[in-house]
Amino acid sequence: MPLRFATVALIAACNLTAGNISLGSGTISVFGSRGEDVATPPAYVTNPGAFGFSITDGTSVVTGQERRNTDPTGGPNLVLESLGSFDGRQITISGTLTTLVVADSEGDSGGHSQGFAVGLCTSGWVDQAAATYNLNLFAAQPSPANDGFAGIAFGYSSGSLYMVGYDYDSQPNQIFVNLGQAGLSSGQTLTQPISFTLTYASNTLAVTLDGQSYGSVATSHDFSKALLVAMGASVDPNNPQGSMTYSSLVGVVTVPTITGVVNGASFLPGIASGSWATVLGTNLASSTALAGKSDFNGDSLGTLLQNTSVTVDGLPAFIYYISPTQLNIIVPDDATTGDVNVQVSTATGVSNTFTVSKSALAPALFLFTAVYPAAVHANGTYLGPPSLFPNAKTEPAKPNETILLFGTGFGPTNPPVPAGNLTPNDAPLQLAVTATVGGLPAQVEGWLNAVGLYQLNLRVPNLPGGDAALVINLENMATQPGLLLSIAP
Repeated sequence: MPLRFATVALIAACNLTAGNISLGSGTISVFGSRGEDVATPPAYVTNPGAFGFSITDGTSVVTGQERRNTDPTGGPNLVLESLGSFDGRQITISGTLTTLVVADSEGDSGGHSQGFAVGLCTSGWVDQAAATYNLNLFAAQPSPANDGFAGIAFGYSSGSLYMVGYDYDSQPNQIFVNLGQAGLSSGQTLTQPISFTLTYASNTLAVTLDGQSYGSVATSHDFSKALLVAMGASVDPNNPQGSMTYSSLVGVVTVPTITGVVNGASFLPGIASGSWATVLGTNLASSTALAGKSDFNGDSLGTLLQNTSVTVDGLPAFIYYISPTQLNIIVPDDATTGDVNVQVSTATGVSNTFTVSKSALAPALFLFTAVYPAAVHANGTYLGPPSLFPNAKTEPAKPNETILLFGTGFGPTNPPVPAGNLTPNDAPLQLAVTATVGGLPAQVEGWLNAVGLYQLNLRVPNLPGGDAALVINLENMATQPGLLLSIAP
């Protein structure tokens, strides 16, 4: 029976900031012309100021006016085609309109005024616009049914500005607000700034103006690849200039996004079945929680914790800890090695697919600091140089003393213990484990004594005082580099 030490919180924390998608502030101005492109180069539109736009993918921002791809000054719209996209299925966009002036003759043959809009468009729609004539997101595109725009648009009709919330191609399902009747405009001009919030979730778009909810509409488009847009168009040749000035448009994405999957002890690449792994990202859970007794499945950790679940190579992982930015899981039993896919599911959606390297073994020690492993003396005192922690006693190891180290990823045991099992009963390692301290061989034995947690009892060689390099070997694999063991003088 190995020396035992009550398992403590050996899982490191990591702080990540949720990603925001922002357009910054800007002004879009348009003025009237329904002129078409000329048929031969240089192919400018008759009035390039008839359409203006600003688009972001959260990293790059593109602004401009309507033009043909064959414009010899700018060439093809490659900058648009190079824009990436974000997952807009669950996002809240907030901003403020500080200026809105919509010009209109109300007598044009087409019955159209100017229009300005803010919302999401699918990345596929931009790709098509960039590959055809003009980036005119109001125009009907030969797009698949899942490509399009959803957001709020502003126009002028019957002596008043209006706002409509809609999903393009589903215009019968509209939110309509007369801004004049709401006391927000006079004629063709806003009388005060308007704050707004657009919430995309569960295939719906909900609209709030100045804190008042105006309901929601169904969205028919696939916003798993979306871009944030602000735009304006003027299709009446008699229209003078109109403009829309907006504050910073910020979208907060709440669909889970994985940014990394690492070994749960070393926080370095490399996971293995039955080992602890840490999933990093944003919106991975709606709260912070540890698995409790009601979350267990008999003698095993559960695979669902407060609506958050994880799959590794398509198999459900066991979950112990969740937070919006970090999940601590046990990798399920699976003989597959090499690149495997990891995905997170929550109540708000399914994450991106993240590829991680999986091996049969991934030995690593839990850490107190970047170089000192989580270790204790036989009496339970923390092991390390004096004053390693401000509020806890630490003592260096003594030559010939047996110390306790803790790790994960040390492989199968004899008898075998299924991944996620809560009662391994000190199952010895199946494979031989060796160690060196300060370059000298050290006697070491290993057991699995808690779910995914291996305990290693190591006899310290006869070494002089100071820090000595520590390496644990398992077959042809070693623990993370740079580890030190503090030896007493």
